[in-house]
Amino acid sequence: MFKLFAFKNKTKSFSVILGGLLLLSSAQALSEQLAPTSAGVCQTSTGPNSSYQVTVCLTQPVNGATLTGVRTISATVTVIGTNPGVQRAIFYLDNQYLLIDYVAAYTFLLPTDRFVDGSHSLQVEALMRDGFTSPRTGLSLLFNNGVATPPTNPRTFTPSPGSSPSAGETFVLAAVGDGAGGENNETLVTNLIDSWDPNLLLYLGDVYEKGTMAEFYNWYGLAASPTFYGRFRPITNPTIGNHEYENGVAPGYFDYWDNVPNYYSFNAAGWHFISLNSTSQFNQTATTSPQYQWLAQDLNTNTALCTVAFFHHPVYNIGPQGDTTRMNDIWALFAQRGVDIVLTAHDHNYQRWYPLNGQGVRDSKGVTEFVVGTGGHGLQHFVRSDPRVDESVDTIYGALRLKLYPDHADFKFRDSAGTTLDSGTIPCVTAGLLPTPTRTPTGPIPTASRTPTRTNTPAPGATATPSRTPTSPPVSQTLTFIPGADAYVSAGHPDSDYGDLTELHVDASPIRRAYLRFNVQGLSGAITRATLRLFSQTSSSLGYEVRPVSDNTWNELTITYNTAPAFGNVAGTSGPLATGAWSTVNVTSLVSGNGLISLVLTTSDTNTLILASREAGTNAPQLVVQVN
Repeated sequence: MFKLFAFKNKTKSFSVILGGLLLLSSAQALSEQLAPTSAGVCQTSTGPNSSYQVTVCLTQPVNGATLTGVRTISATVTVIGTNPGVQRAIFYLDNQYLLIDYVAAYTFLLPTDRFVDGSHSLQVEALMRDGFTSPRTGLSLLFNNGVATPPTNPRTFTPSPGSSPSAGETFVLAAVGDGAGGENNETLVTNLIDSWDPNLLLYLGDVYEKGTMAEFYNWYGLAASPTFYGRFRPITNPTIGNHEYENGVAPGYFDYWDNVPNYYSFNAAGWHFISLNSTSQFNQTATTSPQYQWLAQDLNTNTALCTVAFFHHPVYNIGPQGDTTRMNDIWALFAQRGVDIVLTAHDHNYQRWYPLNGQGVRDSKGVTEFVVGTGGHGLQHFVRSDPRVDESVDTIYGALRLKLYPDHADFKFRDSAGTTLDSGTIPCVTAGLLPTPTRTPTGPIPTASRTPTRTNTPAPGATATPSRTPTSPPVSQTLTFIPGADAYVSAGHPDSDYGDLTELHVDASPIRRAYLRFNVQGLSGAITRATLRLFSQTSSSLGYEVRPVSDNTWNELTITYNTAPAFGNVAGTSGPLATGAWSTVNVTSLVSGNGLISLVLTTSDTNTLILASREAGTNAPQLVVQVN
């Protein structure tokens, strides 16, 4: 395993190597070959159904070269026949993953002094857009830098307080993630941020594709580089994403950031900032984890009026990655201790949620979450709507700018062309000066709908107008809600709680009942139907009954059989259940309008029914409400 030591103060440069589609008149099949040519060391292979041939060449350096310092590596990919397109070029050193390049010409810089001297092999393969991967083309190299053992980075990370604003100016904070992949849109976004002259940048995670030393060196970039995020390195504080991990470790991230801790805090502009590791690889989000315990202590001793927490995975998310339920306990702690703003990425779109309390219910004194995964590496479209989302865009690249004041922050989300798509004010909850966050639409774009729309992704570099709808509700609506809380209770263990599990159990012997609470918001008009949908992990010939619960004050983490609220008569039944299938129950009689709705599931089946809880993510329970 290689490790990063210290970056040389060099400006990134590229050799011009032409690649892409080569059209020849001859359709004669070419046998696979691996041999030096005038174009370098090349290998040709045949794609699926013999519809094309792809030739991959390593053009720099030459086979057998002795290398010192930072050297240019270049490859070309040419195609004869029906070209499906090249998705990426994948490079390896000594058969270990090194770097992915998404953009032709496939050229990057290799700091050979980060590796032990001696013989090394360099390989490259092309992944085509039809899924075909070419055989690896390789050559032999000799590294000669006087490095006898793998170099390590002895430095200690110190959070940046940011630069000081000019006299009379306000402290400017920039935040974005999911951008460091070496693509053109990364340059556009970093140029946008540079135009703000920010005092501090929070990078919200993910360096592509696997956050290796070479990918940080090239695609995040060096402080002296005129492009990419590295240009802001002196004023940047990072948090780690899932793409930095490979086989459970993330050496490139920790070396690039001088052995940065997994979690840390600092103060800047009178605000308190907290960086956390939200990844499943680190797996420290439970209340008993060292990270949670550190966070609780940090918040206990925090004396700043305004607080920002930043990490990679959104707690609440309408994109394809879904909610990060493992962060629920931490979110509840944020709400309890007065955190004002949470900045996340992971899903490649922009979302701003209404302030939410510890249970995910709208509350003017709650926490405002932003998702800013628009840093330049692809876009992801929304897969559901949620009335708790105040603003959302899934068709553009851009970044979030916040101006920090002693008791509030003014925010603007701008696309890479500089157009403001969302703006407003977030008050610090303990300041008590402003009742709720306000949104100020600007520019030619109309006020956005609070129900996100799904649109096609524009081609890289293309300009796209975000898809938006008027705020007035449509004539008919179908809104889907997931529970703000769910848990089951058991007569066999009457003092135990089961609210943090991915399953809901319902049984007649011993008695087990499942409680669910939904926060229905955004309804306008007459309710025509309300349907409860649950995903079953077991089969049953009897199924379950749904009953109303009038008490909405129960807590999913403390509810037990002995403390569970009373319930009413059967309002609907599921009928037989099939394993791995959704069941539906008409619960229209229980939904009268906006507000909290609690339900309980019971059964006469003496075999345990197992249903997915909200912690299950994709298969979480749903309340689907139709209105006219």
